[in-house]
Amino acid sequence: MCDHLQNPPTFDGKLLEPGMHLNGIGAHTVDARELDTAAILKSKVVVDSAESALVETGDLIIPLTKEGISVEHIWAELGEIVADKKKGRTSEDEITLLKSVGIAAKDVASAKVIYERTEGSWYRLELTVLLHFLAFFLNRYS
Repeated sequence: MCDHLQNPPTFDGKLLEPGMHLNGIGAHTVDARELDTAAILKSKVVVDSAESALVETGDLIIPLTKEGISVEHIWAELGEIVADKKKGRTSEDEITLLKSVGIAAKDVASAKVIYERTEGSWYRLELTVLLHFLAFFLNRYS
């Protein structure tokens, strides 16, 4: 998993081996990259939202505009794979990449689930969110 806002890229695509999967969740600006062009070229690329990814992340914008990769290199949106409209990994050796820039609707849906699981109590909701934030912070920075 990559989560860096760097340029030049922090992940070297030469390190990818057959059958690996890579999650790219950083690089949310047009000039930042966490993945180099080799990582993009070697991978079956799936995005959470093509519309967002093509305007928000340098991981895709830079190779598309400066390095000759075409938009067709993006295989699918994650929803297409979940809905079985397109296949995800089709062989054990295939290298796959999920480039996620985040979707607000997904955040709202997650908040709704948390609210429902706390039985509609704002106190429980605040405590649940606080505990999730602390877990995230401790995992990220420890």
